[in-house]
Amino acid sequence: HTQKPLYNLIMYRPIDRCDSVLATKKLTELYNETLRLADDKIDWYDTFGKKKGYWARVIRSIAIVIFIASTLMPYLSFLYQDHTDVPKSGTGFLYIGYLLAGIGGGMLLFDKYYGYSNSWVRFVLTKMDLTAMRNSFVQNWQVVLFNYQPLSPEGFARMIEVILNFQTGFHNTVRAETEAWAKEFQQSLHELMSALKTQSDSTKSDIEKQKNESADWKAKSLATHDIAELPAKQQMDVIRQAVIANREHWKNSIKNYTGASIAKKVQGAALEVINPGTYCIQFNVIQKEDIESNISSSVPEFIYWHGYRIPTDVLETGLITSSIFTGENLPEPKPLGCSIGRENILSSGTLGLRIKLNDGKLYGLSCYHVLFPNELKKRIYEIKKDENDKLLPPLHITSPSNEDGKKLSYIGKVSHGRIDEFLDCGFFETSAERISKQIH
Repeated sequence: HTQKPLYNLIMYRPIDRCDSVLATKKLTELYNETLRLADDKIDWYDTFGKKKGYWARVIRSIAIVIFIASTLMPYLSFLYQDHTDVPKSGTGFLYIGYLLAGIGGGMLLFDKYYGYSNSWVRFVLTKMDLTAMRNSFVQNWQVVLFNYQPLSPEGFARMIEVILNFQTGFHNTVRAETEAWAKEFQQSLHELMSALKTQSDSTKSDIEKQKNESADWKAKSLATHDIAELPAKQQMDVIRQAVIANREHWKNSIKNYTGASIAKKVQGAALEVINPGTYCIQFNVIQKEDIESNISSSVPEFIYWHGYRIPTDVLETGLITSSIFTGENLPEPKPLGCSIGRENILSSGTLGLRIKLNDGKLYGLSCYHVLFPNELKKRIYEIKKDENDKLLPPLHITSPSNEDGKKLSYIGKVSHGRIDEFLDCGFFETSAERISKQIH
């Protein structure tokens, strides 16, 4: 609270002997000092309550007038446009309306943060409570004083107790109001910081959106080549760069987006390739959207990137969910799709394919992070066939994994793999007796 300096110390010199007249005089001094402090505090609540009330009424009255004016601006804009031939001549009123609405909201926020309205109400109620306590104390004092005349040491102690009880109740009321103010201030500060953060995030999002729209417009204006003019490998390189640079933007702006990849444009239920010589950016979405009904969140027909116009395609994948098939009770050879993992390591994955490489050996294919979890922790992102020294024990692959089952079968031994921003694959040596080429 902002308050004037108060002389809030009781001025009292203790007595050194038991004397009825002197004790009565001292009680009167304590009584007057106690009333002085109470009256000062009540006067403080009255003075500052009036100030808070004045500014609360002023701020809210101005805010009401501003809000009324802001609601009238669209009508003024319509009337002005209706009586002039100048296109968009009334838009200035709309901007003024937005400005007034912002000013009105800011004034209410100012009132909330500094607590003018809430403090006004709280001060009035507290003043009423303190005044009632003070008047009750004054009314009861004379009765209690006559009950203990002539004043004995026990009566003096009882009168002091009456004063202390009043002071305790009085101070508890003031303390409760102060704690309410502190709680309200902290809550208002928290809400203000949250509002500022939300507004900051919204502003950053708008700026990012405008920047992307500006970049899109600039890219379109500079697009002089069709991606089909490039050889296939260069097409893929350009598209790869575009996907890396824009995937976060697409993730936040395209509805139902789940991913983007390099592909060839297809059509129909049979997914027939339209133009075999041209690659495109294929957007995977949970559900296709009607472009006309939701233009801002739909996949554009073309992506413009570094002077090239890249066609797009949309593949509806539906909602992709995960499932677990352990294959624990199936005999060898284990089918594709069952759970696998490194021996004695709580890490699980899926047996993807059984393939034969150029060395003539059979391999099982899964993800690098599944087959090489220990190596990945050591920041080893690629292991070639002849780099056995990079492999960390244990080397055996089991099905199911230690995480997914207890009845484990050894189906192979880790070999090589690689993980980067595009690729996550790993191989383990196996045999036809260990895994089959059938899919579960």
